[in-house]
Amino acid sequence: MTEGRLSKEAVRLISFCPVCERRDVELRGRVLLEEGEAKLLYVHCGHGKHAMLTLLMTNPEMVSSVGIVTDLAVADLATFEAEEEIEEDEVLDGHQFFADPSALGNRLLPLVKTA
Repeated sequence: MTEGRLSKEAVRLISFCPVCERRDVELRGRVLLEEGEAKLLYVHCGHGKHAMLTLLMTNPEMVSSVGIVTDLAVADLATFEAEEEIEEDEVLDGHQFFADPSALGNRLLPLVKTA
């Protein structure tokens, strides 16, 4: 995890909690990764206790961000950093698995029968 500085515009952009829909909350952010003009931030809302992973991209012309609400603590994220990358085939297998509603039952049923 790196220490990074954010511009005033970047701080203004991430100072709004989209879950609480408030600007007047204490948001604590931490730069997890930084590569060029992109930063991956972990942002925690002091009001609603929500956490978000936010990809923040800055350059002289603009500041842009996209984020996702998460229930992970910042310590949980370190475990993912050490994991191997997911291959395309694994993503497709997962998609096919969840596309079939009976797939989970079909996989669990043999385990239940042998127990």
